Amino acid sequence: MAKITPMWLNSGISGRADRTSNTYTKTNKITGKTYAVTLRNPVSSKDFNNNQIKANNKFGALCMGISAWLRAAKAADASAEDKAQLEKFQKALKSQNHYPTVRSLIMGKRYATINEALSAVTIADGEYTKTVEITYNARPLIEGNEDPDFGGENGSSGSSQGGSQTGGSTGGNTGDNTGGNTGGNTGGGDNGDGPSEG
Repeated sequence: MAKITPMWLNSGISGRADRTSNTYTKTNKITGKTYAVTLRNPVSSKDFNNNQIKANNKFGALCMGISAWLRAAKAADASAEDKAQLEKFQKALKSQNHYPTVRSLIMGKRYATINEALSAVTIADGEYTKTVEITYNARPLIEGNEDPDFGGENGSSGSSQGGSQTGGSTGGNTGDNTGGNTGGNTGGGDNGDGPSEG
């Protein structure tokens, strides 16, 4: 995100100037510095594939759970343990200038986790642990809308493909095919521009 010097035109703007703009601005309340980012190739949420929808659902549910915990910890009838933990987070927020809010600090430092069903968020810091039940209206997945380039369930992205060979090794190369096989090749044959060495 680029750092910009605020002017009278954008000092009060948070977010987009209008619906057609792809530039977002945000002022850090602690430091007073304004940041801007421009989306070069914006993707509409209606064009999301299933992996993006899952990530979007997880982020939304996590935000909802953290906000619910903050409301409960700030309430008049909150437990002493919850109030003490909130004060601890607020002190941590004041001692740094990277995160502008307590919610962003909790999320950024990974004090909050969510279960697979997106129904409960757990706030954990040291010996303190609190689980908040939520009801999140998750966006449904679309059948057959997987994107192999985005990464699958195991986090792998893309595919590793080898080149074709006219020699004695099997399986093809996984990498650069100039100058022979990387990793050695037994069996001889023509494997590229250079000699094949074991």
